[in-house]
Amino acid sequence: GQLVLDVSTMPADFAFLVIIYTVAATGARWASRTALVTGLCAAPLAQLRWSDSELGMGTTIAVTVFQAVPFALAWVLGDSVRTRRAYFAQLEERATRLEKEREAQAKVAVAAERARIARELHDVVAHNVSVMVVQADGAAYVMDAAPDQAKKALETISSTGRQALAEMRRLLGVLRTGEHQEAGEYVPQPDVQQIEDLVEQCRTSGLPVDFKVEGTPRQLPSGVELTAY
Repeated sequence: GQLVLDVSTMPADFAFLVIIYTVAATGARWASRTALVTGLCAAPLAQLRWSDSELGMGTTIAVTVFQAVPFALAWVLGDSVRTRRAYFAQLEERATRLEKEREAQAKVAVAAERARIARELHDVVAHNVSVMVVQADGAAYVMDAAPDQAKKALETISSTGRQALAEMRRLLGVLRTGEHQEAGEYVPQPDVQQIEDLVEQCRTSGLPVDFKVEGTPRQLPSGVELTAY
């Protein structure tokens, strides 16, 4: 409109710089480039329309470049803002993705821990029930001939049952809440080192047990030790 009406530069022309900056920062890529090209073309057109004919070619080119610089700077600033926004958006997306991955890994770890506790619960209960059955059979066998041994066997059944119930409550509590108790509330997981105590417990109750160890002791996986116990 200024070219047609022969109106020279006005203060409102600075709004064009704001438009270029805004389009470069928030608009689509094609709109951003269109605004840049429009701004760069406005400088030579204005120079051709209002330049002094007495100016030399070099001066005219220099003035045109000088007039085009603000448009280019406005576009560069807007494009840099767009780039920074995109960069921070990628960082936020990456952080969100990592957080989801950590949550997924934590859920997998919790599921694996609960499966391990369930296996431990099965092994411990099976062991204690087996001991109770053996003791009950022994008590029934010696009830008339050796009442004292039968009494010891029944006491062993009682203590073993209470121990099994306590262990079941602990493990089921962990499975239900998913939270670990304090270290002092845990009963150490049985291992092969405690087999001698188990044998002695059976002997004390009056059951004849033969126990023999062959080979060299070595470190075993906890699951194997619990199964052996």
